[in-house]
Amino acid sequence: MTDDRRLIEDFIPIKEIFAESAREKSIRKGHISTLHLWWARRPLVASRAAVFASLVAAPENHQKRSAYKKQMIDLCQWKASEETIKKAQKAILEAQRTRLGLPENTPLSEVPPPKVLDMFAGVGQFPWRRCGWVVRPMRWISIRWPILLSFARWFIRKSMVKSWRMRWSGGGIG
Repeated sequence: MTDDRRLIEDFIPIKEIFAESAREKSIRKGHISTLHLWWARRPLVASRAAVFASLVAAPENHQKRSAYKKQMIDLCQWKASEETIKKAQKAILEAQRTRLGLPENTPLSEVPPPKVLDMFAGVGQFPWRRCGWVVRPMRWISIRWPILLSFARWFIRKSMVKSWRMRWSGGGIG
């Protein structure tokens, strides 16, 4: 068995991610959290960091660790630049090429993207969808079930009210 140690098992710049997560929480214009008050909203910053760190191999030396630290801090900015996203995509595809045992000279465009299971119930998928990858949540965001359930119950009650109204008004009794 090969040693497939990931960055998330080795190192994550928690202090920097925490600071950026706190800053992200105060953003009120253009942020997805302003669409709806989620019960258990995970910060996009932490989601990006965790998904990225789970897809990239652990660094072999201090120099590479420093480079990953800078890359993760840049990636965790609320408005990460397109260049930052491309660098993250390149690092992930390089790790994928190594993981699949493809030759080093294989162009990154020919490396199949990793299949990503988002452990943050769909929230961590947004930056990776920008890369054009298919991302599946491990479980759905908890708000969807109560909304669907309440809509179904409302629909049932509304249709029952109509049938009772028809019955008691004389329109539905034959």
